[in-house]
Amino acid sequence: MQYTACCTPIQTPWYKRKLILASIASTLALTVTPFITQDFQLLSYANNLFSMMWLAIALGLLVSGIIDTFIPKIYIEKLLSNSNKRTLLTAAALGTLLSTCSHGVLAISMQLYKKGASIPAVIVLLTSSPWANFPMTILLWTFFGKLGLLLILLAITIALLTGFIFQQLYKFNLLEQKNTNLPPNTYSFSIMTDIKSRFQNYNWNTTTLARDTQSVIKGSIAISDMVIWWFIIAFTMASFIGYYIPTTLFQTYLSSSLVGLFNTLGIATILEVCSEGSSVLAFELYNQTQSIGNVFVFLLAGVATDYTEIGLLWSTIGKRTAILLPLISVPIILSVGYALSILI
Repeated sequence: MQYTACCTPIQTPWYKRKLILASIASTLALTVTPFITQDFQLLSYANNLFSMMWLAIALGLLVSGIIDTFIPKIYIEKLLSNSNKRTLLTAAALGTLLSTCSHGVLAISMQLYKKGASIPAVIVLLTSSPWANFPMTILLWTFFGKLGLLLILLAITIALLTGFIFQQLYKFNLLEQKNTNLPPNTYSFSIMTDIKSRFQNYNWNTTTLARDTQSVIKGSIAISDMVIWWFIIAFTMASFIGYYIPTTLFQTYLSSSLVGLFNTLGIATILEVCSEGSSVLAFELYNQTQSIGNVFVFLLAGVATDYTEIGLLWSTIGKRTAILLPLISVPIILSVGYALSILI
């Protein structure tokens, strides 16, 4: 069976798929532990957490399948190949169309860079898409309500600020040389013309609708293989953390103080979890600390310091970009997180 992992498409038997293995491990952990401890309230805690998130996940997968079916990648390539300042806003806006995890958008961003996207545009896409895409918007709204939308807006703002700084660094020749390897049809391609043509030529019959419905379902399944195993791991971790670790421990070491934010930064750096999975852990962190600043640092710093991301940036673009991304973004994230802790 063919499916797409967070970074690379691979071929593997169904019984070796990460989704299957994560499901088995999670089920065993959540069902065996209560028999060992003779405390079955863990299952109730996990069930309450699952009942809050399953609808958002299902809706996110459906929308992801629709986007995967009807939004061609050439639209993104066309809009990100420009070198003007508007490209940064375009990159942030297009991040909403990339319904994939932080590792998935990393692979896509590297591909777009090779096809001609500018370094600042790639940076904006990398730092905004994990939080601005539609499935994550649903999740963060489900978990945090209006504060979830605030997190998304702040994440996009920081992504744009970071991209702008990278633009200035490029002007002063402090970044790697720009990649100009554009596909031959990029400049001549018209998005509006293509949309009109596709709409006019679309056959509104049962055969076509059935075919596209099947494509949407396949796209949703492919994306679920990519991200749901992260959800399962994070869901299991959040269940154990939320039930067994005392609230006082969170309040002591992960408080809204500056020390607590640095502790949160350390945990986010160590944990190699996709953005969708980290949102579940962030919700549990918020339940225990009631600090939206800690949540903000945990979510954004986890992506900014992701060693897979830094490694791929180093090998694909260059060491300057790889080193500068955390050096520039993390202080901004900590500052905003501290401000949120004080104000909210």
